[in-house]
Amino acid sequence: MRTKFVIILLCLVAFGCGNGGSAGSFASCVVGWWHDPTPRACACPGAPECAAPDCEGWAVLGLTADGLYYSGIVRASQSLGSATPIGSLSTGTYVVEPGLIRITPTDAPTFSVETTCEAQRMIFGGLIQVRASQWLAAVLTGLTQQ
Repeated sequence: MRTKFVIILLCLVAFGCGNGGSAGSFASCVVGWWHDPTPRACACPGAPECAAPDCEGWAVLGLTADGLYYSGIVRASQSLGSATPIGSLSTGTYVVEPGLIRITPTDAPTFSVETTCEAQRMIFGGLIQVRASQWLAAVLTGLTQQ
C-alpha cells in the first residue's frame, strides 16, 4: 500500500499527472478540439454532409493556444472530409485558471467551468468531452479561419 502511495505522489509532484500538475500542463492539455463521446444524429437537410452515409452531428468545443474559444454543433462527414455548423460557431476568448476555464463569449456574459484534463479526455463542467480526431480537428480549424 505504501508503494502505491509513493508512486501516485511521485506522479503528481514530479510529472504533473492529472489535474494536480502545473498550470502550464493543464493549459496545454485543454488546447484543441473536443466533442461529446458519442455523435448525435445528423441534422438534415441543409448541408453537403447530409448526402454522405457517414454524416454525424457533433457538439464541439474548440480552445486554441492563443486563447480563442469556439463552440457549436456541426454536421460532419469523414468520407467528404468536411463539416458544416448549424448556424455558426459561437466565439470568444478563454483563460485557464487552476482547475477551471473562464470563458468570455462575444455574445454572452463571462462564465467559469470547472475542468479536469487528460490527454484524450476532459471533464468540462461535469460533462465528458473527448479529443476530436485529427481529420475533424483539421476541418474545424479550417472553419474558424474562413
